Amino acid sequence: MEAKRYGRWYVLNGKRFAVRKVKGGYEVLYEGRHYFVSTAPGFASATHEEKRDEVRAPMTGRVVKVVVEEGQRVKAGDTLVVIEAMKMETTLTAPEDAEVVEVRASEGDIVQEGDLLVRLRFSGK
Repeated sequence: MEAKRYGRWYVLNGKRFAVRKVKGGYEVLYEGRHYFVSTAPGFASATHEEKRDEVRAPMTGRVVKVVVEEGQRVKAGDTLVVIEAMKMETTLTAPEDAEVVEVRASEGDIVQEGDLLVRLRFSGK
Protein backbone atom coordinates (compact mmCIF):
# COMPACT_ATOMS: atom_id res chain seq x y z
CA MET A 1 0.00 0.00 0.00
CA GLU A 2 1.15 3.48 -0.76
CA ALA A 3 -0.27 6.77 0.41
CA LYS A 4 -0.14 9.57 -2.14
CA ARG A 5 0.34 13.13 -1.01
CA TYR A 6 -1.69 16.07 -2.32
CA GLY A 7 -0.58 19.20 -0.47
CA ARG A 8 -1.36 18.66 3.21
CA TRP A 9 -3.70 15.75 2.39
CA TYR A 10 -2.87 12.11 1.76
CA VAL A 11 -4.93 9.51 -0.08
CA LEU A 12 -4.83 5.82 0.84
CA ASN A 13 -7.24 3.30 -0.71
CA GLY A 14 -9.33 6.16 -2.05
CA LYS A 15 -9.76 7.74 1.40
CA ARG A 16 -8.40 11.22 2.14
CA PHE A 17 -6.71 12.07 5.45
CA ALA A 18 -4.44 14.73 6.93
CA VAL A 19 -1.52 14.23 9.30
CA ARG A 20 0.05 16.85 11.54
CA LYS A 21 3.04 16.34 13.83
CA VAL A 22 2.29 17.41 17.41
CA LYS A 23 4.07 16.98 20.73
CA GLY A 24 4.36 13.27 21.49
CA GLY A 25 3.08 11.97 18.16
CA TYR A 26 0.79 12.78 15.27
CA GLU A 27 -2.73 14.14 14.95
CA VAL A 28 -4.66 12.46 12.15
CA LEU A 29 -7.86 13.82 10.60
CA TYR A 30 -9.73 10.96 8.92
CA GLU A 31 -13.38 10.94 7.85
CA GLY A 32 -14.16 13.97 10.00
CA ARG A 33 -12.62 12.55 13.18
CA HIS A 34 -9.39 13.43 14.96
CA TYR A 35 -7.08 10.66 16.16
CA PHE A 36 -3.83 10.79 18.10
CA VAL A 37 -0.97 8.41 17.30
CA SER A 38 1.68 8.40 20.03
CA THR A 39 5.37 8.21 19.26
CA ALA A 40 6.36 8.90 22.86
CA PRO A 41 9.57 7.09 23.71
CA GLY A 42 9.44 4.33 26.26
CA PHE A 43 6.08 2.68 25.57
CA ALA A 44 7.84 -0.60 24.75
CA SER A 45 11.16 0.06 26.43
CA ALA A 46 12.64 -1.42 29.58
CA THR A 47 12.16 1.94 31.34
CA HIS A 48 8.41 1.70 30.79
CA GLU A 49 8.37 -1.95 31.81
CA GLU A 50 10.07 -1.09 35.11
CA LYS A 51 7.28 1.42 35.79
CA ARG A 52 4.39 -0.76 34.67
CA ASP A 53 2.77 -0.23 38.07
CA GLU A 54 2.26 3.44 37.16
CA VAL A 55 -0.63 4.33 34.88
CA ARG A 56 0.22 7.66 33.26
CA ALA A 57 -1.65 9.96 30.89
CA PRO A 58 -0.68 9.04 27.33
CA MET A 59 -1.65 12.54 26.14
CA THR A 60 -2.85 15.90 27.37
CA GLY A 61 -6.58 15.79 27.98
CA ARG A 62 -9.47 15.91 30.44
CA VAL A 63 -10.30 13.11 32.86
CA VAL A 64 -13.85 12.02 32.02
CA LYS A 65 -14.20 9.19 34.51
CA VAL A 66 -12.24 7.60 37.36
CA VAL A 67 -13.58 4.08 37.84
CA VAL A 68 -11.34 2.88 40.69
CA GLU A 69 -10.52 3.91 44.24
CA GLU A 70 -7.59 3.21 46.54
CA GLY A 71 -7.56 -0.30 47.99
CA GLN A 72 -9.71 -1.75 45.20
CA ARG A 73 -8.64 -5.02 43.53
CA VAL A 74 -8.69 -4.97 39.72
CA LYS A 75 -8.29 -7.67 37.09
CA ALA A 76 -6.22 -7.41 33.92
CA GLY A 77 -8.15 -5.32 31.39
CA ASP A 78 -10.39 -3.58 33.94
CA THR A 79 -10.97 0.11 33.22
CA LEU A 80 -9.14 2.46 35.58
CA VAL A 81 -9.51 5.93 34.05
CA VAL A 82 -11.07 7.42 30.90
CA ILE A 83 -9.44 10.49 29.31
CA GLU A 84 -10.83 12.67 26.53
CA ALA A 85 -8.59 14.53 24.06
CA MET A 86 -9.67 16.08 20.78
CA LYS A 87 -13.22 14.69 21.27
CA MET A 88 -11.85 11.15 21.45
CA GLU A 89 -12.01 9.04 24.60
CA THR A 90 -9.10 6.84 25.64
CA THR A 91 -9.69 4.09 28.21
CA LEU A 92 -6.73 3.23 30.44
CA THR A 93 -6.85 -0.32 31.79
CA ALA A 94 -5.01 -2.48 34.30
CA PRO A 95 -2.16 -4.41 32.63
CA GLU A 96 -2.63 -7.35 35.02
CA ASP A 97 -4.39 -8.29 38.27
CA ALA A 98 -3.45 -5.75 40.94
CA GLU A 99 -4.47 -3.61 43.90
CA VAL A 100 -4.98 0.14 43.43
CA VAL A 101 -2.50 1.82 45.77
CA GLU A 102 -2.97 5.46 44.80
CA VAL A 103 -5.39 7.48 42.66
CA ARG A 104 -4.17 10.94 41.69
CA ALA A 105 -6.83 11.83 39.11
CA SER A 106 -10.33 13.21 39.62
CA GLU A 107 -13.13 13.64 37.12
CA GLY A 108 -12.78 16.96 35.32
CA ASP A 109 -9.01 17.27 35.89
CA ILE A 110 -6.92 18.51 33.00
CA VAL A 111 -3.84 16.28 32.78
CA GLN A 112 -0.63 16.60 30.81
CA GLU A 113 1.06 13.81 28.89
CA GLY A 114 3.02 11.68 31.38
CA ASP A 115 1.11 12.74 34.52
CA LEU A 116 0.70 9.91 37.04
CA LEU A 117 -2.97 8.94 37.32
CA VAL A 118 -3.02 5.60 39.18
CA ARG A 119 -0.38 3.52 40.97
CA LEU A 120 -0.88 -0.25 41.23
CA ARG A 121 0.61 -3.06 43.31
CA PHE A 122 0.84 -6.40 41.56
CA SER A 123 0.65 -9.76 43.30
CA GLY A 124 4.08 -11.00 44.32
CA LYS A 125 5.56 -7.50 44.85
